[in-house]
Amino acid sequence: MDEKTYMGYMNAFAGANRLFCGCCGTETLSVGQMTLCAYCENIVDSTMQQFAERAPTIANSLANIKGLADGGDFAGALAAYKALDQKMESPQMAYAQALLYIRYSNSVLGGINYAKQGFMYENIDLRDKSLALISASKRLLARAIVLLTDSLGKTDDFRQRYLLFLCQMKFGKLRGAEESLAAIERAGQGALAAYCHLLLDAKTGDIRDMELRLMQLEMAGNMFLNSLYYSAYLDLKQGRAKSARMKLAALSSITESQSVEALMEEIKAAAIID
Repeated sequence: MDEKTYMGYMNAFAGANRLFCGCCGTETLSVGQMTLCAYCENIVDSTMQQFAERAPTIANSLANIKGLADGGDFAGALAAYKALDQKMESPQMAYAQALLYIRYSNSVLGGINYAKQGFMYENIDLRDKSLALISASKRLLARAIVLLTDSLGKTDDFRQRYLLFLCQMKFGKLRGAEESLAAIERAGQGALAAYCHLLLDAKTGDIRDMELRLMQLEMAGNMFLNSLYYSAYLDLKQGRAKSARMKLAALSSITESQSVEALMEEIKAAAIID
């Protein structure tokens, strides 16, 4: 995607609606009636007001959870999730908690300081804690996969199929993710399938078809905000660091994303100049 086309999308998103995620509480700009959450990537199709009218208690809880997580109180956010789904019957909640455990783990890893003198026992404790958090995340993802697989055995819903794909990707079950993607394509969900291909290509390092997938999203008429991140990602991997920096800077002005920040840091750390 060239820079002119990219900025055209940025202008469109500037006046777009904000849709509310019933999984993690994030609000995401959308130029269509449906989009993907900028944080957890789940499907969202209602504003916060619309969601709150249907489920006011859950809406308030999710907003509180997001505030706790953004403030670094991951333990509090996880406790609030568990209060919402005590019996672990919701794959959406299990998936959201799994992502929060991963975020918590990354935060713990960020506290490691290899410049300290001595045996660095504190660093060892932090590393062990990070691994324990990742293990907790894996258990939740496995639970969500079981719940979704059982549900899809009774009725094949593309939303649940897509969530299964996300869980499989996060767990590292790429073969299962490919099977879920094939089912999404058979269901006629072109834009969703194109986005899934983007995720798979980025995960496996196969960037040859990513430009094609971005074109398919354009043709489907529903460019997801997250797809603009992958346009910058593709630029970087193809040696166009200047274009990637411009796109990421523009994207960070309209959305909060750890992925955008991480990719920008990757460019800075490598001192890439094109």
